[in-house]
Amino acid sequence: MEATLDDDEAFGDADVAFHIAVARAGHNDLLEQFYYLARKLLAATIGELIRLPRVQEEAVVIQRQLARAITAGDATGARRAALDHMEIIERLLDQTEKKE
Repeated sequence: MEATLDDDEAFGDADVAFHIAVARAGHNDLLEQFYYLARKLLAATIGELIRLPRVQEEAVVIQRQLARAITAGDATGARRAALDHMEIIERLLDQTEKKE
């Protein structure tokens, strides 16, 4: 994702791939299948959100934290990073709804 900060479409593709990889790393077949099946909807949502200021940079930071926690086997850290990420997404979705 970091390598694609100047290309919204490539960034979105990398972001979707990251979410699928996280589900795969968690050995959660149901969640992995959900992300795989919902990837078009996820990509469309990401495509809208990444147009907001600084969203891509913030996503890289929080997802890097999540990836490090997963790699370290730190379930608590991964959970915290995932919750932080969801809170950011909720805030962004609220912002986009208010603009409409």
